[in-house]
Amino acid sequence: MSIYNAIKNAIDANGSLPQGFEIPQESTSPNELKFAVGAQDGILVYHAPHTASNAMSKEIVECLKSGNTNKITEIVNEQKAISLIDSLMDTILENKNQIDVSMLIGYAEAFAFESNNTEMVKLGIALLGMFDWSNSPEMQEKLITLGMYEEFTLYVVVAVQTWNHGNEVIFRIAKEVHGWGKIHAVSRLQPESSEIQDWILRHGCKNWVLDVYLGLACAISGNLIEALRQDYLNAELYDGVCIIINALMDEAPLSGISAYEHAEEALLRFLKFSQQYAKTVLHLWYILNIESDIQEKDLKNKDDLLKICAEIKNNPYWRDHINKVLTDPNSPDLYYAENIATRMEIS
Repeated sequence: MSIYNAIKNAIDANGSLPQGFEIPQESTSPNELKFAVGAQDGILVYHAPHTASNAMSKEIVECLKSGNTNKITEIVNEQKAISLIDSLMDTILENKNQIDVSMLIGYAEAFAFESNNTEMVKLGIALLGMFDWSNSPEMQEKLITLGMYEEFTLYVVVAVQTWNHGNEVIFRIAKEVHGWGKIHAVSRLQPESSEIQDWILRHGCKNWVLDVYLGLACAISGNLIEALRQDYLNAELYDGVCIIINALMDEAPLSGISAYEHAEEALLRFLKFSQQYAKTVLHLWYILNIESDIQEKDLKNKDDLLKICAEIKNNPYWRDHINKVLTDPNSPDLYYAENIATRMEIS
């Protein structure tokens, strides 16, 4: 069975893949490191970008012309699709007068929908992304199906960006993926409607990798500062804003609050809201994290921010609430309560 058919058969009636679904892959080398779904490409995109030589791209183009797909598979397995694609697209465009378009589409469809090789599926998606499928519902659905699997989400969201409703497709995919796929989708999602913007603020940042990857993107595209300039936040919006602010403050792998135009105003407004809305163990955990990060940063209103943090955490409400959670071994908040108890010396 092809990878495409395996994914298609696994998608449920709601258009989602079951949690933990994974395509088993044979190692191309005995010492190959195993990555979580989508992790290898995600790490390369954010932390170690690499592009293969133009010579490799030219060799693939020659193989396309001659029909030597075995050699293409060999090259793609060795170099990885993520490092080849940009150079390959450029080389194909440079040689477009020498390449039969119908032949190229045929190879692309075969790679994407008939292959059992993950890297070849990625190559097929990228090749299909060179064409506008806005008027082909069948092709759209097939690519969206592949995009639901987080190993391929990056390639699909890049491919659909040029469609006349590509942003809606990215939004559809973003709501169904949770790890590296969500990171790639949300970072490319444009806030073209109030529905999308509201979703970004409430649900866009939280993911199964690290929230920090989407903190700045969600703050900007979700227009975080305008939300914080309101007089009122509902509980769902406050929860989403908590996650975004916490992600912005954790700048270990990526830029966050230091690159945000409205940093100090956003922090001040968020903490003032927190005096009223922080009610759960998780809320307090976020506040303590933010307080620690504020202490390490050079902020003009640092003293004011730390004062509000102190007022929040010194509320007598927390001691009883934390102790109540600590006595329930089945509480989903137990980890956070234990962490808070240690940091605040609650016993």
